[in-house]
This record gives sequence, structure tokens and C-alpha cells, in this order.
Amino acid sequence: MRKEGITIYYVMSDLHGHFEEYSEMLSKIRLKDSDSLFILGDICDKGPAPFRIMKDALMRCNVFPIIGDCDYKALRMLSGMQSEKTRSDPKFRARFAAWLSEGGTPTVTEFRALSEEEQTDVLEFIRDEFVAYDEVSAGDTDYVMVHAGLPGFFENKPLDDYSVKELTSSTPDFSREYFADKRLITGHTPTFLLDENSRGRIYRRNGQIGIDAGAAEGEALACLCLDTGEEFYV
Repeated sequence: MRKEGITIYYVMSDLHGHFEEYSEMLSKIRLKDSDSLFILGDICDKGPAPFRIMKDALMRCNVFPIIGDCDYKALRMLSGMQSEKTRSDPKFRARFAAWLSEGGTPTVTEFRALSEEEQTDVLEFIRDEFVAYDEVSAGDTDYVMVHAGLPGFFENKPLDDYSVKELTSSTPDFSREYFADKRLITGHTPTFLLDENSRGRIYRRNGQIGIDAGAAEGEALACLCLDTGEEFYV
């Protein structure tokens, strides 16, 4: 039984607008105000309600988002859509159309249904609160958390030296160990693409943990408790 007031750390990733599964997961882990939840990117695109998730996160002081490639693209596309000059540019229109075809349509649909104030709030939330990476110590273990991976990694390379594009669009190499004294947690790549036997499950190998269990592809939404190693699925 957990003691009251003790902080427990949880991590999930790649929600892709699945608000109902997100809500069910919060109930399943019984998230308390004293706990911390890290979301490793890709709240946006593919699913119907990314901004319901963001508005819920905005109301909590214990949810910490890390930016994913879909969030980064949504921010650029939606910000451009609000600028008359930008949205009339043929190159932007082509990129916007490509984004819609790649899963951006539900994001735009929900965004357009928001009030102007809500639109401003969610864009500022992505711009100001979504960090490129995060680190935490839990259960006597140190963790590095990014959305996608660490391309061009070498020992002692500062995390600040990676660009947002690198941290959000690469694929981690699970055949290697990145840190001798830390574990790397990533989303972005559904675990069934890493190992078919891990379909719908969290994948662990060589000091790395892949937690995108494939919710956007009809598999499970996964959540990991860093303090205990317990895995939760919706």
C-alpha cells in the first residue's frame, strides 16, 4: 500500500488524441496530485481529441509533456493556419495538405471547434510547456526521457546539444546500451515494430524502454510506473 503524500512517477506516450483511453488510464493508476505523470509526446494527430487531453493536462500541475514530432508539426501547421499571409502561401498549403493526409485532420477539426481563447491557450501550452527531453530519478534509478531517440549519440554528449528534430523523429537503436548508469525511455516507434512479441506491450532491452504500445494503431495505451516497474494497459 502506498503512503499518502509520497510522489510516484508515471510515464506514457503517443496518446494521439485518444482522450477516453487517457482518462481511463488516469483512473487505473489512481493518479494523485502528489504524483507526476510524464507524457513522451504525440498527443496530437490521428485520434479525435488531442485538445481535450491538453485542456485536462493544463488543469493539472503534475503532468509534464515532452514534445513529439506530431505535436511539433501541429504547432507549426496550426500557427500558420492562423496567419493570413502564411496560409495563402502555396508551399505552406502543400505542407498543410500533406499533414492532413498523414493524420492531421482530426487535430484541425477539433482545433476549429475551440474558441479563440482556447486556441491560444493550447498553442501556448505546446510552445511553452512541451520540453525537448526530461530526466528523473525514481526507485533508485535515473531515467532519460525523449520522444523518439538520440541519433549521433556519444558518451558525455549533453542532451541540450540535440535538436528538437533529432529528439522527435529518430528511431532508437535497441541493439546498443546508451547509458551505463541511466535508462532511456522513448515512445514514437510502436513496440510491435521493435519486436512482434511485444505487440501491445512495453518493450525493454539494453537499458532502454519503449512505451509506445501502439494505441494509435488499435493496440494498447501503456503506462509505466517508474518507482515499481509496474505496467498498466488500457
